[in-house]
Amino acid sequence: MNLKTFATVLALCCSSVAMTPALAQAPNPTPQEEAAQHRADRLEQMKAKCAADPQKCEEMKKRIEARQAECAADPAKCEAKRAELRERHQKMKERREDCLADADCKAKLEKRKAKRAEQCKADPQACEERREKFRAKHGLPPAEAPAP
Repeated sequence: MNLKTFATVLALCCSSVAMTPALAQAPNPTPQEEAAQHRADRLEQMKAKCAADPQKCEEMKKRIEARQAECAADPAKCEAKRAELRERHQKMKERREDCLADADCKAKLEKRKAKRAEQCKADPQACEERREKFRAKHGLPPAEAPAP
């Protein structure tokens, strides 16, 4: 995607941000409205990150362009990957909902969560290292450094 196309997409997305309050007041938003809200939120986050660190923003744009080029070259591969991710997320969501519905599982979950919070409070560096290891294992981008 060239810079002119990116600017056009950015302008179109910015114009949808003006509709955000109307969408937020809708009693039951449609999946399309939820997706539009999500895109608007992500765009705002991207603008803030780009304002804070333009070099990192350029790197991100290059990664996006590379991924789009890969998808243009092999759309079936990209769709298969998207389908796999959707399926995996759906399974995780169902598992979590099942756990939250079960009192014993929910109690164990809360206990683990409290234990992890204590560990992170006691040793933030080790906690951060665990997070980075998890991100690397699952192919996630590195965590952003917290703002000073």
